[in-house]
Amino acid sequence: NYNYGRFLLRAIDSALAQEDDNFEVVVVDDGSTDNSVAIARSRTSSKLRVIEKANGGQASAINAGFLASAGEWIIFLDSDDWYEPDALRTLRREFQDGVAKVHFPLTTYNEATGEFGEILPRSLSRGNVIQEVAEAGNYKWPPTSGNMFRRKALEKIMPIPEAPYRICADVYVCLMVAAHGAIASVDRPLGFYCVHGENAYARATFQLKKKYLFSQAMGLLRVITVARQLLG
Repeated sequence: NYNYGRFLLRAIDSALAQEDDNFEVVVVDDGSTDNSVAIARSRTSSKLRVIEKANGGQASAINAGFLASAGEWIIFLDSDDWYEPDALRTLRREFQDGVAKVHFPLTTYNEATGEFGEILPRSLSRGNVIQEVAEAGNYKWPPTSGNMFRRKALEKIMPIPEAPYRICADVYVCLMVAAHGAIASVDRPLGFYCVHGENAYARATFQLKKKYLFSQAMGLLRVITVARQLLG
């Protein structure tokens, strides 16, 4: 979370309301200057921890949250997004040997109009996606909140380099984790992606975002290609 106090309780409450017993919720506040910390601390639960840190960007916050967590599976929920109550219960069905990540689509929500919109994305990759990455430079995956990672796979690629990934840190984790196991996919939307005009992605022009993501994807593709050669 960074200065999204107005959205934060919705995200926290959706996490705490999961129809499951075995989970933890770690809120990382990345140096907010609004009332985010007070809002986060207004919720009391044995499952909830709140961590305050100096502002460092998305990768820095994700790194801090990962270090503070203990679970075998990890989701990095953006504080303006939220989940359906049965999201975790549904995802558990995909926790198979050899799976490094389970992903699922999100339903877009327009904060200004209160309207629900398109499913993002409309299709997702699954299985061993290395060939897809090698051919296209990427594979089909959802925004940050739509990805759940196996801890053992994350341990092989973390921490995320913080300086180049103040935004778009999901590009790093989603691409790099693909080299460490299969991708499982749930077709039904299990959460909501909030569009409100102040999203970090929205503040960049479309072309700039496209070029940034492409350059990051190609750089990580080279890393994966070299790793495959070294490992035979």
